[in-house]
Amino acid sequence: MSEGARESLPEPHVAPAGAMTRLSARYADVFLLRAAIQTIPVLGGPLDTIFAGLGARWQYERLNKFIAALEQRLRSVEAYESLPEVEPSEPLYDFVTQVFDHVIRNRSDLKREAFSRIVARQVIERQPWDDAEAAARLLAGISELHVQILHHALTAGPIAASPFNGTPGVVLSQGTRGPSAPRLPDLFTGIPERALRLACAELVAHGLFEDAGVGKLSTPAMEYFALTDLGSWFLAWIESDPRGERAG
Repeated sequence: MSEGARESLPEPHVAPAGAMTRLSARYADVFLLRAAIQTIPVLGGPLDTIFAGLGARWQYERLNKFIAALEQRLRSVEAYESLPEVEPSEPLYDFVTQVFDHVIRNRSDLKREAFSRIVARQVIERQPWDDAEAAARLLAGISELHVQILHHALTAGPIAASPFNGTPGVVLSQGTRGPSAPRLPDLFTGIPERALRLACAELVAHGLFEDAGVGKLSTPAMEYFALTDLGSWFLAWIESDPRGERAG
């Protein structure tokens, strides 16, 4: 391994080495593979640097930030000192390793915070492990933009006007309907409307939104999006803190 690659690897005391770190170390020692990567025009040098060490460092940094967020969140919960101990178990191991794997592969600070909320909620409320794992998988499968759109739907609260009929939601249409619903083009001014429409379509595919206008209004499809029961369930995992938080 070259000196540059050794210097870019994280210090041993930061966190235990994971599979990706071992893969990075092996890559740094495979001369022929490194030589092949380096021949790629423009990308070769940066890719070699990433795989030889920087990738492992970034993963450590993401994991450490997540652990810090989780510790702060649990310490801020009322009466956390009185919580019963979490017993070592196979479901706990599977859940935590799943979350760690999601965290090191994601560069979004907002999603890291959401993952810390999922783990904190599970520690405090002791929900079924399948529910906690499902919430983590859902979060891993969507982007920061998806999370932000869901947040705006939640904070809007129930919308009485058709087509929402008492359900939280958002609207893409620039028309006059749905004035009480958050308008995504106004909230995300730097993002093209086609990208917002795609994000909403993906939320529909995940079952978190439904196309609320179809069959109810004389409008095109994919304009009005209502939060589903699954969406509300998911947001309870990533938006709220059980037992409240201490001020300060």
